Amino acid sequence: AVLLVAGALTAEGIHAGRATLRPVATTLTGGIANPVLSLLEDLGALAIALAAIVAPLIAATLVLLLFLAIGVSLALARRLRDRRRAARSVKAAPP
Repeated sequence: AVLLVAGALTAEGIHAGRATLRPVATTLTGGIANPVLSLLEDLGALAIALAAIVAPLIAATLVLLLFLAIGVSLALARRLRDRRRAARSVKAAPP
């Protein structure tokens, strides 16, 4: 539900900006700027759509890298602990 509201607010904000800018640009340029504005709007929509696709992939990759880093850290800590135990047992052994 929260994501739907966020998406609706984003879409409405973009629409409000476009609805405000388009008449002003039409009035000031006699409609010449409208194709350029349309292209910019389409490029913005494409960028948002690509971000919506790529962002979850990046997040999933980061989570996997985090788990990998935790696993490597635990393995290194275990190896260090075992080496320290082995060194203590060598020192504690009678000559």
